[in-house]
Amino acid sequence: MENQKLTEAIEDVRRLNEEQNFRDIMFKVYRASAKRIVLRIENTYPFKTPQEACQSILHDGSSGTIRLNPVDRVQLGLMVRYFETGHAFRTQRISKNKNCPRHEPFKKCHSDFLNWLYENGKSRYTIESYRNVTAQFLNHLSDKGCRVHSDIHTRHINSFFKGLTANWAVTSIRVASSAIRSFLTYLEAAPILTHALPKHCPKHFPIIPVLSNEEDLLLSAYFQDGTASYKSKGMIALCYFLGIRAVDIINLQLQDIDWNKDIISFFQSKTGETVVLPLVPVVGNCLAHYITEERPESPFQNVFLREIAPIRPFSEHSAVYCHVARAFKKLHIRKHQRQGSHLLRHNLAMKQISCGTSIGTISTLLGHSNIGTTNIYLSTDYEGMRQCCIEPIYRSGRMPR
Repeated sequence: MENQKLTEAIEDVRRLNEEQNFRDIMFKVYRASAKRIVLRIENTYPFKTPQEACQSILHDGSSGTIRLNPVDRVQLGLMVRYFETGHAFRTQRISKNKNCPRHEPFKKCHSDFLNWLYENGKSRYTIESYRNVTAQFLNHLSDKGCRVHSDIHTRHINSFFKGLTANWAVTSIRVASSAIRSFLTYLEAAPILTHALPKHCPKHFPIIPVLSNEEDLLLSAYFQDGTASYKSKGMIALCYFLGIRAVDIINLQLQDIDWNKDIISFFQSKTGETVVLPLVPVVGNCLAHYITEERPESPFQNVFLREIAPIRPFSEHSAVYCHVARAFKKLHIRKHQRQGSHLLRHNLAMKQISCGTSIGTISTLLGHSNIGTTNIYLSTDYEGMRQCCIEPIYRSGRMPR
């Protein structure tokens, strides 16, 4: 009877892996893991129930008494869940470092505020940014003895931002001010509280990094490299030739590509606006080869999927950064310098400006909701700026009157 329960737990884990589209190689890995687990239970814990034996192995592995294979550890955890609930399932990993309100009444207020942001069309990344700031603000109120949002005073806002300036960059205060302004708007707070927020916060205008001519030539040749995967070349091509943001690349759907009209159209995650871009040949070729030759079969409609089981879409856009950084390392460029997909987006804007493309056209290409955002790329046009320089008057030997 006990052996039957153990067999049922292993079979349920296999069913779960099948539902999540594991590759054949991973099924072999899990079968080998199951054999090791059964053998360990028979040799070390013959008088315990399967659930007690699995829990003991996990405990001994965590304490360092035994060395536990990572796959064995995962499978044991799934089997314990099966014994406890009758069903093996994977849980979503939640970061323990996220700020959240400590005071119970503030938790409900904070959650409702985030839902309000979502209903008002804010992007996932804006909501996450505002979540962090407002959680810190609510905990600050708790530390100051404020227990209900109706008791918020201007002194609370002043002391909160005074504390932020000790650890935050001056330009980041702008984001915090915007988050608290939205929070006060949601609370329908008195205008005097909004007036207490920092005003005229400086905005960061960096010198935009771009590829050198040599680096640009090497990266252009990368798309002819037969040793690189089409998945990697497809992701990088979308950044390099079309300037698509990493978050939009991992969210790109198969139906977003119109092969008949040679266009890509999608909703931008940052602005919520639709962008339509030409499917240039090198991008289309890389995507076509990836979809037909490398992309695993899956019910998910995302163009790019994880290679490691379970097969599913990427949850974070850092995956694009990894592919770009790997290509840079292979080409021996950008060592100890800024890398990532946004660099390629900057580089595209720089090349368009150098070719004489208007700022309005570049703004449309990059999907900017405000043309003023595109003006920052003018700092990359070194030749254009050099022509704007005026010879200092003192060099002519004449002094102004």
